[in-house]
Amino acid sequence: MNDGTIRIPREVRSAYSGISKKIKLTNDQYGRELVDGELISFGILSSEEIQLKNQYERLINVASIDAPISNPADNSDIALAEMIPSDTPAADSEVESKLRDEKLIKALGALPVNQRQLLIVRYGLFGSNVHSLKDIGFAHKVSKQCISQREKKVLETLADSDELKGYSENNTE
Repeated sequence: MNDGTIRIPREVRSAYSGISKKIKLTNDQYGRELVDGELISFGILSSEEIQLKNQYERLINVASIDAPISNPADNSDIALAEMIPSDTPAADSEVESKLRDEKLIKALGALPVNQRQLLIVRYGLFGSNVHSLKDIGFAHKVSKQCISQREKKVLETLADSDELKGYSENNTE
């Protein structure tokens, strides 16, 4: 008996085989398929045997993610794996993102060094660590509020830059 890619221990297969035989004999005797509750109430199987039967049947009925699924729309087959959405961005959104990043880099480059550096450390740009207003203020020996005011001014300047005109409107769609 081939269990596919899921390995089922021999003793479990053997136990299931015995359970399966009992069920077949009983179904033949009654002339119909008995439900799990009837098998237990008639004393044919224990609840543990029913549980084992159900677990085994779930295991052997697992479909491969690569198994073909019929697509009636165009009379072709498609693998389940191909139907699962990807976490990677679509090519057009990736290009759009890179263009926005380039615009942002250009706009940051137009800022004075101290303002650019403030945004880089505050927001963790270009792989740097994100820092709190308090930490930046401590490093520059000014208050957290002072850094917050500087940050606000720099962000307003950045928002008004020619490179980023319409940037926020395009990102809210």
